[in-house]
Amino acid sequence: LKNGATDYVLKNNLVRLPPAVERAVSEARARAERRRGEQLLALEHTVVRHIANADSASAGLKAVMRAMCETEGWDLGRYFRADDKAGVLRFEEAWCVPERSLEEFVEGSRDATFALGEGLAGLAWQSEEPLWSTDTTVDPRVQLSDLGRKSGVRGAFMFPVAYEARKIGVIAFS
Repeated sequence: LKNGATDYVLKNNLVRLPPAVERAVSEARARAERRRGEQLLALEHTVVRHIANADSASAGLKAVMRAMCETEGWDLGRYFRADDKAGVLRFEEAWCVPERSLEEFVEGSRDATFALGEGLAGLAWQSEEPLWSTDTTVDPRVQLSDLGRKSGVRGAFMFPVAYEARKIGVIAFS
């Protein structure tokens, strides 16, 4: 018990084994949830600090995407800004781990536009809800599947960005 044990079971009293295992699993789950909450709170503070200290919107956005990618284990983040006059999302900024295939994916994304409801980004923009795809190379909702296939990008998570109840863009992580 001095070394951190929280329970014990004697060989001649195995009836206590199921409750002991259930308790250990429950405590492990609670510790994992607490660590995840702490991790997300730290990420929130990091994001706010990057925004506050940024020299420009572009630098702040890039720093925020990097922090989110590094915390969540994503390889790249892209921001698509809403062009209200044209009614589309346009590539604005990106961050990726320094890897040639990912840099090529980002370059291939620069000319992409998404109308409301088109592609994962357009669907997230329209629904105002996060969307994800576990395999963008076969997901029919994905418009840049050839680009993803060529660069090895598979999964994607999109979430809309709003400011004062107005949809201003979508951040895409892969």
